[in-house]
Amino acid sequence: SAFFTDYTIQNNNWKSNEKVLFLLDVSKSMKALDYNEWNKTYSRLDTAKKWISDFVSNAPNISTWLNVFAWEVVWIMPIMNSSDTFLTFLYWVDENNLSKQGTNIYDSILYSIERFDKKDNSKKSIFLISDWWDELEKKDFSYIKKSLDEQKIKLYIIWIWSKRGSFIPLETDYFGQTTYKTYNSKKVVTKLNSDNLQNIASKLGATYSEI
Repeated sequence: SAFFTDYTIQNNNWKSNEKVLFLLDVSKSMKALDYNEWNKTYSRLDTAKKWISDFVSNAPNISTWLNVFAWEVVWIMPIMNSSDTFLTFLYWVDENNLSKQGTNIYDSILYSIERFDKKDNSKKSIFLISDWWDELEKKDFSYIKKSLDEQKIKLYIIWIWSKRGSFIPLETDYFGQTTYKTYNSKKVVTKLNSDNLQNIASKLGATYSEI
């Protein structure tokens, strides 16, 4: 995984008056089986959901809400203080939440910024979790940076993929045979690309690191 941040998330002392919006990618590529633990393989989406679940469980007093996105973005639940309710909503999130596929990160970030009350002086953060970068390299981030600065919102971008990479599963039939995304008759491999992510981090004025 790779983080764009200027300080370590785990060392932050999250307080009860803080508001955190999780912006989670549910596009098809997040179904890629890219992580192994205890001899079991997990999808990127399941890994992301576990990370969010652990984060919220360890900071139970913060106010949280959840947006999911692919080509469009959907507000899954309103802001709330109940970590148990949040985790229930999170449990049911999957790639079928949105019918229109693709990955529109830029508009999803803007939509999420608009969810915050401009008059609210609480500490505010957005955690974007995705495995897509191509669109971002072509964007001008000046408006996003301006909007974040005006509302004093901290944006964290967490790229959830490995250097080894994985194929993108599309569907599995009745007999357990999986069909994968192809290009020119070859299976598409999606994996961490550090050079591209460092370039995007530079545009955002963020620090790039890998864990």
